[in-house]
Amino acid sequence: MTGAMTAAAASTTMPIGELVARLAKKSQFEDAVAALTQQASTSTAPLEQLVLAALRVHTLLRCRYTTPGFWRAGQQLWRTVLQHHGAQLDEASR
Repeated sequence: MTGAMTAAAASTTMPIGELVARLAKKSQFEDAVAALTQQASTSTAPLEQLVLAALRVHTLLRCRYTTPGFWRAGQQLWRTVLQHHGAQLDEASR
């Protein structure tokens, strides 16, 4: 396995809080969002933590990161959260 593949595999098992902390660095933003997206689609991570992480991504995109690649990564995260947890979000909003 290459170092990049090892880092990517490790980041998908990283706690959501650590991934959110990595969002603050532009150089780690896309990898952190990709790992959050992976967790949203495959794990039983707490919905509240996923939504808070996605909201943090949204805030950073609005305030700091304007590159289209960052926006595409954020959009994919939101789509994945809604696809896999949309029913839970509907129930929680009632």
